[in-house]
Amino acid sequence: VPSNKCPDSFLRLCYAGRLEDGDKRACDLIPFVQALNELEIPFRFTIAGDGPDRNSIAKRLFALSDSN
Repeated sequence: VPSNKCPDSFLRLCYAGRLEDGDKRACDLIPFVQALNELEIPFRFTIAGDGPDRNSIAKRLFALSDSN
């Protein structure tokens, strides 16, 4: 959790894996990012991977980042 003593700090997150909703549940990233935004927790999220749901997940995450 970022410290109030260091205003430039942020949570660093990384997802590395296949981007498909089936077995990997990659679409769970969307509500997770929504919750961080709602709680106003500053974060940087790196996604390393590819798969059939990559474009859909990317569009939804970019839409969330545009709304902030």
